[in-house]
Amino acid sequence: MARRDAMRAAGRQQEAKKQDTQRRETWHCRRALNKATGKWSETQKHGDAKEHWHEQETAHTGRGNEAGQERQRQTRRQKQRKRQRKRQRQRQRQRQRQRQSQREMARNTRRGHNTEIEQTQADSKQKEKAHKGTG
Repeated sequence: MARRDAMRAAGRQQEAKKQDTQRRETWHCRRALNKATGKWSETQKHGDAKEHWHEQETAHTGRGNEAGQERQRQTRRQKQRKRQRKRQRQRQRQRQRQRQSQREMARNTRRGHNTEIEQTQADSKQKEKAHKGTG
């Protein structure tokens, strides 16, 4: 007799527990859905301890979702700035390279008519060195 009562009590307890978890799950799902669709209002809060704890947790970050979105925006901006700086540096380097190559070309064209004379002079100097080395 006592065992049967104990079994019934255990069954009831288990059933209550199951219902409780089910209620909590559906409540959380509904809450998430309502928050997502913007239908979340004070009237739908059921004074749940979990809800209160959640509000306490998110109180300092603004209004939960908005704070997250703001953080996303910030990171996006940071990434954009980084990319911009990178592009700027690349452009600057490219411009510098172009200027340098133009300078070199200009220098070479200016020296164009002298190059042959300079070359022959250098060759003769080298020949002299070679003669000195052997003599």
